[in-house]
Amino acid sequence: MVPSAFIFCVALLFTDLRQQKTAMRALMQAQRDALPQSLRDGGAQKLVAQFQQHVALPAAAVVSGYIALNHEIDPAPLLQSLHDAGHPLALPVMQGKQLPLCFRSYRPGQKLLNNGLGIPEPDAQSAAIEPDILLVPLLAFDARCHRLGYGGGYYDRTIQALRQRKKINVFGLAFACQKVAAVPVGKYDVPLDGVITGDEIYG
Repeated sequence: MVPSAFIFCVALLFTDLRQQKTAMRALMQAQRDALPQSLRDGGAQKLVAQFQQHVALPAAAVVSGYIALNHEIDPAPLLQSLHDAGHPLALPVMQGKQLPLCFRSYRPGQKLLNNGLGIPEPDAQSAAIEPDILLVPLLAFDARCHRLGYGGGYYDRTIQALRQRKKINVFGLAFACQKVAAVPVGKYDVPLDGVITGDEIYG
């Protein structure tokens, strides 16, 4: 496992923000991909207990999650527990490049469509719905709850748009090893309200 201090120092070798982010993405993705399956499965299960212990949801609050890809921590057990508790669920849907994501209703086990970029999404028959709680994947995070994503800016645009319309809480989901000393931050990067790992909650 690569120490977070080393990752931070490697990023600082580059003066350009884009280069810093690219370097950190490569290191953190390799580190996440190296996790054994047993730790992946255990981390996903422990998310449920951490969320239930630390996040108080209003009755019937709408929660948007994601479908885990490329060794992301899997929110499926958490989404199932929220569904069982009566919370409506949603998944993000891409509307186009440079546009915020929209959201459509989702039930665990529902058949999804590939959006052309390898991301499963609900089809157009699923009702449009806005979340009260947004759960997002990430490559790295820091104690200030800054998130390093994949570079498309979709979640940053979406969070900004949602926060202009309503009160929403946004939580990153991660493995503990994805925490770094500091995420490189630009003017368009939006901090999260919290980050939840299987071991701890930040924010």
